[in-house]
Amino acid sequence: MTCAIVDTAHIVTTHALAVGDLGLARFAAETSVEAAPYDDTAQLDMVAVDRAAGDDQRAERRFVENVLERTDDDLAPIDVPEHSADISRQRRWDKRRARSPG
Repeated sequence: MTCAIVDTAHIVTTHALAVGDLGLARFAAETSVEAAPYDDTAQLDMVAVDRAAGDDQRAERRFVENVLERTDDDLAPIDVPEHSADISRQRRWDKRRARSPG
């Protein structure tokens, strides 16, 4: 059921962002994160919503903390899944992070 929630929320978030409905996009993305807090798609949707809202600092922080440096336990961060790395490259988030100080 969790996968169905994340998949449906992703479709709604993507559509809402495309038509400029930021409220619906945020609601769908937050629902996805609540259902699956460690899911990259859910986190990347929240990053996209933050960026669409003009909150680039929050988006950057969320991307770094919840995708790039995410840990699911007390061990070191996991390797970023290829799908997430592809999305990062497509949206040029990896380039922005490379230029960001600190």
